[in-house]
Amino acid sequence: VNAGIFGTISTNNKLGESLTFKNMELMSGNVKSARGNAGSLIGMSENPIILDNIFLSGSVYSSGYYSSGGLIGQAKRGVTVQNALFLSSMDEDKHVIQADEDKQVNVVTAQKSAGLFVGMIGNYVNEVTEGDLTLTDNAYIRVKGNFKVHSTGRVENVGYSNNAGGLCGYIYGSIVEGEKARIGLDFLGEDSEISSSSEH
Repeated sequence: VNAGIFGTISTNNKLGESLTFKNMELMSGNVKSARGNAGSLIGMSENPIILDNIFLSGSVYSSGYYSSGGLIGQAKRGVTVQNALFLSSMDEDKHVIQADEDKQVNVVTAQKSAGLFVGMIGNYVNEVTEGDLTLTDNAYIRVKGNFKVHSTGRVENVGYSNNAGGLCGYIYGSIVEGEKARIGLDFLGEDSEISSSSEH
């Protein structure tokens, strides 16, 4: 079972048809899937996704059995970023939220692929599909604050591996970047960490 505001997106015989999410602000949330993918917006999408002016802020905890992302767990047929995509662990007063025993702050964890933006783009097990991360000319991705990303590597199926990334855990496809596209990563908190391990 995939977890997110939209757990699973699939338009059956229209898998090539893109779906657009525009002008959205997502605040703190807690998303967890014990047997699937997890993302605060989308757990898993079979369709190409277009993100246009998306803002994710506050304290986000995303945990998926397979892939997990701060915004999308897995996008099998790619993601296109138009205009702004902003991920932040800043509070209302623009202070960096610090992790403590009582609060998970922008923590993304998975047993296969984990990323602050998307856990996995494409799919390389069973039904192999390539998916691209496309940044249009006016695309601007900004990550700012205190983040932890971790892949445990506990999935034992042949072909699975553990991947952790500041933006995306794994891309089975290409990165298509416009000449004017910009990406900014500011890891400000002392708790910030990107790591992976193999425990099986």
